Amino acid sequence: MANCSDEAPFSADVVALAGRDLTVGALLSTATVCFALTFALYGEECYSINKRVTDPLRRNKLLIVLGLFPVFSMTSLVTLWVPRASLYSNFLSTGYLAVSMLVFFSLLTDYHGGKRLLMEELSDTDIKFNTPPCCCCCFCIPKSKLTRYTLCDS
Repeated sequence: MANCSDEAPFSADVVALAGRDLTVGALLSTATVCFALTFALYGEECYSINKRVTDPLRRNKLLIVLGLFPVFSMTSLVTLWVPRASLYSNFLSTGYLAVSMLVFFSLLTDYHGGKRLLMEELSDTDIKFNTPPCCCCCFCIPKSKLTRYTLCDS
């Protein structure tokens, strides 16, 4: 395969290159060890959360949010070993990120005691929409108070 090819290499090419080039083999081995450590830490956190958190709904939400790290680690490792699977790996990691963000906001609402209590506690809070990286220079964007509409319309 030429260096300037438009297509991703096969996994057999990556394994052959890792056998020939010590640097590539060391990087792939390091990535595999990092994935194993991430997965082991996730397993330890699952054990700890299952032991300490009594509410099953809150426990499941915490496990989903904490699962973000091993999922990203796994999809990155799969992409390193099987470069042609990068589209599927990116799709999986982006989809899991969307789900875990939704669950994270649901978990925050749960920790505040529900939407009504969250609204009462944060009703005086200003929401800034000129946040980095895109809108930090747009000073003309007005701030907004937290309302039921800006929180979510459900």
